[in-house]
Amino acid sequence: MRPRRFLRLVPPLVVLAAGCVVEDGSAADATSLFAVPKSATTNSTEVTGVWETSQPSKTPPITSTTRFEIRADHLLVGTRCTMDDGSASPITVGAQVDAEVSSSEIVIRQPAQVTQSFSGASGTAQCVVALNSGTLPACAASTPESQRTSCFALTNGVLTLYQSQAVAFVKIAD
Repeated sequence: MRPRRFLRLVPPLVVLAAGCVVEDGSAADATSLFAVPKSATTNSTEVTGVWETSQPSKTPPITSTTRFEIRADHLLVGTRCTMDDGSASPITVGAQVDAEVSSSEIVIRQPAQVTQSFSGASGTAQCVVALNSGTLPACAASTPESQRTSCFALTNGVLTLYQSQAVAFVKIAD
């Protein structure tokens, strides 16, 4: 049986009408996640720590950056969205879920989704964090990257989540 995807990295989407705002108790935590300074030295062999997307996601009219705080018993995810034209203040959405994290798997105990709409001169957009419950195993080393689905790999200090697409994260703090 194939494991369910535990995390959907949902790119921000342009919407034609203002969406509703769903607030989560982790919004302050997600904002503080972006205050974590990038450390010059981290333990790149451990999956626990604070991770940031290696490249921002660009979906006009917005750009987003995602950070994870991965701990043995929980996962905090925050996404910061900015309007490409600078016409609106950046917003941050986030969610925290119970998890069991090891070098061999990440088990998410409950799903979470947080969506917040914001508007600027370019239109209205949504900033989204979505996590599915389920297990994400470590990728088998023998599986070629092009054939990896629903797994994660920690290689040379880069955490890559393989789902519908591969998304790479760099460790910024232990």
